[in-house]
Amino acid sequence: MRYSLLKPLLGACLLMWSYSSVAQNYNPFAGNWVLDLSASNYTSGPAPQQQTRAYQVRGGGTFVFILDGMAADGSRVHFSASYKYDNLEYPLAGLNQAQAQTIAYSRVNNRSVEYNIREQGRVTQTGTKVVSDNGRTMTITVQITNLKGQHFTDVLVFRKH
Repeated sequence: MRYSLLKPLLGACLLMWSYSSVAQNYNPFAGNWVLDLSASNYTSGPAPQQQTRAYQVRGGGTFVFILDGMAADGSRVHFSASYKYDNLEYPLAGLNQAQAQTIAYSRVNNRSVEYNIREQGRVTQTGTKVVSDNGRTMTITVQITNLKGQHFTDVLVFRKH
C-alpha cells in the first residue's frame, strides 16, 4: 500500500520541479524576430535597411541576444550578449565597436523587460521591450542620448519569424 502511493507522489513532485524549472527560464522573447520597417519609427537617424534579433534561453536564468542586420549605409551590424534579468551589467559585444558597452536587463512583468546600455560608465540608451498578448509582435521603445546630449525616441516593431 505504501509503495503504491509513493510512485504517484514522486511523479507529481518531478512534474512540479520540471514546471518550476521551465517557468524560471520562460522567455516570451525567445525565438527569431524580424524588424517591420513600415511599422517602426526612427527619430535618432536613418532606419536600418534590415534587422533580425534572436533571443535564446540557455538555462539557469541566462539568456542570449543576437542582433544581425544592415545599417542605412549598407554596413553590417552585429551585437550579442549573454545576460540575466537581474539588473546587473553584462558585456555587449558588437562589430566595429568603438567603446566597450554593457547592457543590464530587468523584468517588468511576464511580457515586458527594461534595459539600459552604458558606454564609458554613462547610460546612452534605455528601453522597454514588450511582447504582444498573442506572442507574435515585439515592440521596443528606445530612449537614446547621443554624445552631444541630444535625446531621441525610436520605436522598433518586430514580427516573430
